[in-house]
Amino acid sequence: MLPSIAPSLSVITTTDPVAGQLPLLIASLRQLARSQRWQVELVIVDDLGQWRSSAPPPSAGSELSLVLLSPWQRQGQAAALELGIHASRAPTLLTIDPDLHPCVGELPALLAKLAGPVQMVHGVRPERTDSSALRRCGSRVTNWLVSAIIDVHITDLGSPVTALHRSTLAHLATLPTGCANPRLYLYGLLGDAVVCHRLVRGSPATVPSQYSFFQLVRVMWRLLHDSRIIRRALRTRRQP
Repeated sequence: MLPSIAPSLSVITTTDPVAGQLPLLIASLRQLARSQRWQVELVIVDDLGQWRSSAPPPSAGSELSLVLLSPWQRQGQAAALELGIHASRAPTLLTIDPDLHPCVGELPALLAKLAGPVQMVHGVRPERTDSSALRRCGSRVTNWLVSAIIDVHITDLGSPVTALHRSTLAHLATLPTGCANPRLYLYGLLGDAVVCHRLVRGSPATVPSQYSFFQLVRVMWRLLHDSRIIRRALRTRRQP
């Protein structure tokens, strides 16, 4: 049953059976909700089927309500987050991965930028010193290419940290066919209404990347593929 008090912030995340950081994210968000006196809703999408073999987390307290979703089929992170967004209720939304729990204390400063003409805030993670030179180079090249294709000035496009107004989701009604990255479409469509916020803290160095080299290559290729679709769609919209 949903709590009677409507949340002021909905945080959407997924389970992480490999790294096991979800309990730390729950604890960090509970502390944030208490210190800020916010009513926070945490929507957790069990896209990897973790709760088929282990119990889901218990209730997190009055300040932090949990909404647990278990889709029947694995959908991928982007689709899982989209499912969680549709199940959320607050006027302000934020997506995050469990391993980024160290930056939860920085969320008030990030969310403060979501004002005036700004409709979305993108959280830029600090560069991991334990990443290989090849991975860092690949990420930089991909970011540069995407920026050149659709004219977005966003670094660290792989970061899952994004804050937005619920009303911003209305723009997805024009999402082009074949685009599997709604967030990237909004970044391209909204232009200067999207700003970056540099996070001081990122994933703990002890938490390894859950992506293999070949998975990263597929992610980068998909970003470029979606960028081309978005560019065509935006050009069509801007034609007189």
